[in-house]
Amino acid sequence: MSVPPELVDRVVPDGVHTVLVAVNGLVLAGCVVWGLRQWWRTRTPLFLVLLGGGFVSAIVVEPYLDVHGQIWFYRATTVVEVAGRPVLLWWFLTYSFFVAGTTWVFYRIFRDGGSRRRYWRAFGAFCLINAAIEVPFAGILDSIYNYYGPQPLMLGGWPLWWMFVNCGGALIAAVLWGLRDHFRGPRVLLALVVAPCGFFAWEALTSWPMWFAFDNSWASGYAITYPAVLVTIGLSLLAHHLISTVMCPATETEEARDVAVHA
Repeated sequence: MSVPPELVDRVVPDGVHTVLVAVNGLVLAGCVVWGLRQWWRTRTPLFLVLLGGGFVSAIVVEPYLDVHGQIWFYRATTVVEVAGRPVLLWWFLTYSFFVAGTTWVFYRIFRDGGSRRRYWRAFGAFCLINAAIEVPFAGILDSIYNYYGPQPLMLGGWPLWWMFVNCGGALIAAVLWGLRDHFRGPRVLLALVVAPCGFFAWEALTSWPMWFAFDNSWASGYAITYPAVLVTIGLSLLAHHLISTVMCPATETEEARDVAVHA
């Protein structure tokens, strides 16, 4: 489905855009400072590299997710245009700490020997935070971007299925920790490639039923997107189950509990 004509020329209001760039710039600056501290403490610049991986993901991953998931970001200051979609400056900044932050949370869980329960709590918290941002502020967000087409499970203008597929950081973290011996020293820079590859792989793994439902020649509308969304949510939960089973012990070790308390 093509972008509705009434959305194509919409522009983010100047005041809103200024606030978005300023707020996201400040958050990113804070993340850089925190990443430098982590580099000093842990002797690895991994978090800073993940911030860079988020920038790469914003350019080479997000535009294709927007096309297949049917999201349109309104025009504003643009970094680059990919697949006919503008990569906006404010979203470019946001993507950096979004990808790095979600990856780091799960990486810490794996590194500290956190239990499967801790893993699922982190995923649940991510979903709640995602919903807390999208639903109450739908009126403001509607001036920034729009979900179009027969989006299922809409709540306050936000399709709930997105919170199940937005958690690619779990897969990125599993790769980085599971193969940690291959990312030591200068090879930590490989995370610049692992981050966008892992993020896109996660989205493709979980979202392909919705992508098919939105854009195929057999059927269209809610009659196909609602069955598809059930498969998508099921794939997401299955993927989380497999990652948590492989990467986390069934119960928290005493060492992990101590780390969690003092983290």
